[in-house]
Amino acid sequence: MGFGDTTGVLRAGLSADCIVLHHNLFDIDPGQIHQTQMDFTYFQGD
Repeated sequence: MGFGDTTGVLRAGLSADCIVLHHNLFDIDPGQIHQTQMDFTYFQGD
């Protein structure tokens, strides 16, 4: 996607985008994944 110079590692000055999900996707039945909601979204550190 061409973001290799700004994302992909945790380093000062780079974007730290991530999401926090309501469920751990590794601990629930695959048939319930569609019911998982996002609790938080962090984009460019906010």
